[in-house]
Amino acid sequence: MRIVLDPAIRSRYYPRSTLRTLWRQYFQYGYWKVRVMQKHPLQMRARHFAPPALAAALALGALLAPFAAPIRLGFLALALIYLLALLGASSWTARRADLASAPWLPVVFAILHLAYGAGFLVGLLRFGGRWGERPIEAAP
Repeated sequence: MRIVLDPAIRSRYYPRSTLRTLWRQYFQYGYWKVRVMQKHPLQMRARHFAPPALAAALALGALLAPFAAPIRLGFLALALIYLLALLGASSWTARRADLASAPWLPVVFAILHLAYGAGFLVGLLRFGGRWGERPIEAAP
């Protein structure tokens, strides 16, 4: 493999201006990751499955919590652990980057995880019948 660096190449990055557009972007990342997984399964790592597992556990927990105390307790424990992780990661990130927007970091991090996870789960439903397709050949 060869990597070419051309100083004439210019690029611009446009950050998402709203939480809604950030959600949409990460939902699409998760949604289409299913197709990538189907075509190139060896590139998948455990980290790719963490957001959909979290999203599924929180969604199922929220739906089933009213009906069973053990599920309610598990759901609340998972939600609390996740909230603490969000706050810890946000605090660590804000200290390192000295961000003025630090109060928004837990919300942004939650959007990154839950939108990707939800998109992945929807992608599994949408592309579930396409597991047998032949992978795309890599370019020489």
